[in-house]
Amino acid sequence: MLKENIKSAKTFGRMGVGELSAAYDVSRKTFYSWLKPFQHLIGKRSGRYYNPRQIQIIFDKLGDPPNG
Repeated sequence: MLKENIKSAKTFGRMGVGELSAAYDVSRKTFYSWLKPFQHLIGKRSGRYYNPRQIQIIFDKLGDPPNG
């Protein structure tokens, strides 16, 4: 299911921090620290989720998730 979420997020979906941190197999705290240097590029989340453009930026900066 996680693999399907990541593939769909690349094209049109939304993902939360929990899903993204699980995809990278790290804690939420670690994931937030990884995003901090790129926050100005990623922008603010809409509610609990990152939009597809933001997810693409995250994947570009951190690489594709190993669990994806």
